[in-house]
Formats: sequence, C-alpha cells, structure tokens
Amino acid sequence: MTNNQRLSPRTVAALNHLRRLKPLDGYAAESYISLSGKPLVQLKRRNVPLKDEGFLDLVVHNSRVIGIQILTSSGNVGRGLILVNEDGTPCATDDSPITVNMADVATTNNSAAASFTRRSSSGAAAYNAPPPTNPL
Repeated sequence: MTNNQRLSPRTVAALNHLRRLKPLDGYAAESYISLSGKPLVQLKRRNVPLKDEGFLDLVVHNSRVIGIQILTSSGNVGRGLILVNEDGTPCATDDSPITVNMADVATTNNSAAASFTRRSSSGAAAYNAPPPTNPL
C-alpha cells in the first residue's frame, strides 16, 4: 500500500512516470522504517517487491527508475540500482550500481502529478479531482 505522506517528491515522480508508462502494471511504493531507524521505500509491481531491499529514494533518471542506496553527505550524488528499464519493464538481471547526479532527476511530473481539472457538460463549474488510481 502506498503512503503518499511519507513518499518524497522524487519517489512520487517515479511512481507517476511508471503509472503513465505502464498503467496496468500495478506499480506502487511502500515506505517503512528500517531496524536501524532509516526511512526506506520499496518499489512493488502487482504487490510484489522488485527487490528484497529498501531504498533511500526512487528516482527517474534517463527514463529509468533507480533505487538510491547511498547518498553523498551533501546529497547531490547518489548510487543505486536500476529497478525499471526505459520501456517500463522490471530490470531483473543487472545489479551493477549506477551513479546518479541528483540534480538531473525528476522531482515532479507536470502531466501526471498535477491535479486533473474536470468540467461539467456546460463548462461552468470546474473542480480539481485527484488523479485516477490504478486498482491493480
């Protein structure tokens, strides 16, 4: 189950990216506190974790979703694993670490993260509704 109150803007952007890319794949993120007291996030597809371990953050970099394992003390560079490829398929074979400049990752996704505006048939009333959720 996704707890959006604990998810970082980068993780929310990564989920929005995945849900737009593969809307029927049931991608979700679960945040939890590790035994050492660190807040971690785990990426799930159809309620099955892609990796057994948790990550400090999930980011979109070059259209891939990367689970950040280590951040520098300044927080501007991270090292992690590719979790989802550019085409939205899980990356099951490559566990080699990748270095990411955190300034280059998406923190918002304007098309998916923004509220959807719906109008009545007369066009008179407009209201902001939350984005549709994927029931999978």
